[in-house]
Amino acid sequence: MPKRIGEALIALQSRPPLQLWKLSESGENIVRLLRAKRANAHQQHNELARRLSQWLARSGRVSLLNRQILFSTNDWMPDGVTGFPRMNSAQAIRHRPTIACRSRPDIISINETTERRAQEPWIIEVKTRRADFLADLQRPEKRGAYFFLAEKVFYGVPSGLIEPNEVPDGTGLIVETPTGDIIIAVDTPRRRIRHHAHIRMLFGTGAHSKTNQSTPATLQGDA
Repeated sequence: MPKRIGEALIALQSRPPLQLWKLSESGENIVRLLRAKRANAHQQHNELARRLSQWLARSGRVSLLNRQILFSTNDWMPDGVTGFPRMNSAQAIRHRPTIACRSRPDIISINETTERRAQEPWIIEVKTRRADFLADLQRPEKRGAYFFLAEKVFYGVPSGLIEPNEVPDGTGLIVETPTGDIIIAVDTPRRRIRHHAHIRMLFGTGAHSKTNQSTPATLQGDA
C-alpha cells in the first residue's frame, strides 16, 4: 500500500536501491504555486529590462536584451577586476593561454554612433529579487566577463531592492523609482575596452532597442 511522506510525496514501492514516488494532490498544488511564482518573477524581470531599454533609447542609446556572447581572450584583466586568472607580466608573455568565455548580459547598450570610441558600451544586469542579487555577488567571474565586454557595468533594480553601498566595486546602480522615473544612483568610471568585434557583430548597422528580444543570438567575439 502506498506510504505517504509528509504532505507532498507518496512512496509507491521500494526496490533497493530504487524508490518510486509520486506527488500527492498537495504536492501538485505546491508545484503549481512555485511555477506561478517563478513565471511572475520572470515577467517582472523582463518588464523592467524593457523599461530600462526604453529609457536608454530616450538617452540616444541602442540596446539588445538577453544576447549570448561567446568570446575568447588571452588578455589579462586589469588590477582590481576579479573573475579571470592573472599572471605577472613575464609569465603572461611566455604562456599567453587563451580563455574561452560565454556571457549573456540582460542588456548591452551603446551610444547610437558609428564612431567606435564614442559608443561607450554599457552592460546592465537586471535584478528584481534580492536573493538573486545576493547570489550574483558570489559570481565574480560573471562580472569579470562584463568588465571585458563593456566600459560601464550597472545593476538595474526597482527602488528599495538594494542599497547603493551594496553594489560590487567597479559597478554602478540604476534605479527605477516608485513614480516610474529611472535614475543613475551610483555612476562608475568609464573603463576603456580594447576589443570591439562583439559590438560590431551584435549591433551592426541599423540596430535599435526594438530588435527582436525573444531569440538570443550566439556570437563569436574577438580575442
